[in-house]
Amino acid sequence: MKKIYFTLAFAFFTAGLFAQDVSIGDPDYDMTSQGQNKYRSPWTVSYNYSYVQTIYLKEEIATSGTITKLTYYFKGEYLDNSHTISVYMGTIPDTKDEFIEGDYNDWLPTNQMVKVFEGSPSYTTLPGNVVIDLQTPFDYSNDANLIIAVYEHGSGNDYDANDNVTFKSTGGTLRRVLYYLTDGPEAGDNPLPDLNNLPEADNYNANYADIVLHFGSASPINLASFTAARQNPTTNILKWSTGNEHNNKGFEVQSSVDGTNFHNIGFVASKAPGGNSNTTLDYSFLDTRAGSVTRYYRLNQIDFDGKTSLSRAVLVKGDPLSFSAQVYPNPVRSSLNLQLTTPDNNNVLIEVSNMEGRVVHRSSANLMRGENRVTIDLSAVPAGVYTVRATLKDKSESIMLRFMKY
Repeated sequence: MKKIYFTLAFAFFTAGLFAQDVSIGDPDYDMTSQGQNKYRSPWTVSYNYSYVQTIYLKEEIATSGTITKLTYYFKGEYLDNSHTISVYMGTIPDTKDEFIEGDYNDWLPTNQMVKVFEGSPSYTTLPGNVVIDLQTPFDYSNDANLIIAVYEHGSGNDYDANDNVTFKSTGGTLRRVLYYLTDGPEAGDNPLPDLNNLPEADNYNANYADIVLHFGSASPINLASFTAARQNPTTNILKWSTGNEHNNKGFEVQSSVDGTNFHNIGFVASKAPGGNSNTTLDYSFLDTRAGSVTRYYRLNQIDFDGKTSLSRAVLVKGDPLSFSAQVYPNPVRSSLNLQLTTPDNNNVLIEVSNMEGRVVHRSSANLMRGENRVTIDLSAVPAGVYTVRATLKDKSESIMLRFMKY
């Protein structure tokens, strides 16, 4: 199977940092001669909304480092209604160079990618270059193929009768592009894509958008490995190693129960003297409050100059979720935190009662699958011993806990 690609690289050195532009695509490929102008990659402007994943091969990129900018060439004259985008980047093994034929759910899951951009790209004149300056630079080691996902979620489209409103693309023999298109419920069409549960794609094709990957500087670290595993019923252990480090202050450890919304749970300082090393360094971190639920973890590497770079996410599968609750702090002075874990989206009724059984607080809250925190204001409640009862409305499951107010 013949693979068609052209890589043009221009390198320069400045202030000791390495920067490189890598162009992918055949500049001489005649799109109009193929009798089809509505190419789908990197996003589609002839529909109100689109979600598209495009594969770029590691041999096309042929370099490693930190990708700081993407450039596409738009052939149309108007991009007014089709430029509100979210961009995600991730990698897949180099043994997978196309989407599986007949499998319209062959997406790379969002929780295995890094969100690198949210907003509108920049451009001066059209037709012309459309530039995406990544808000979160992407660390690429050139040991896997690259996937770029673009969710275009601005209402309206830029369709015209000539069908020429598309990005410069190159055709080949591989299924390099998987896409989902909709005009949205407001137009009586399919729903917008849920990035946490991607819908079945509409189709795939071999026409992928020409792109310029700008590598802004040498990678601050080479993350050689990153794993997470259950150590005991309530503790997970994370391990990672670096092959080299440059100006590395350390790593924020981030956790999530849904693979999308992450929060910091700790910091591990670099072991490298001054943040610089050319040898393998090993790290570990214990999450002692992991509990038994499924958790995702990622590392946010921080330079001494404040720049950051996110790793891919790793998964520790938990036990099947059940309804559970915890309260803290206990004793409480004014605000009580109720941590609720539920196996499904749900609504909960919360009642706080004194020892005589009189309800002193009643409220409800919407819960999402997984962990939730509900804060209750008890500043006006007298000191004493109380119970809090949480009841799921759709299953009538109830948990009661005791706490002290002082």
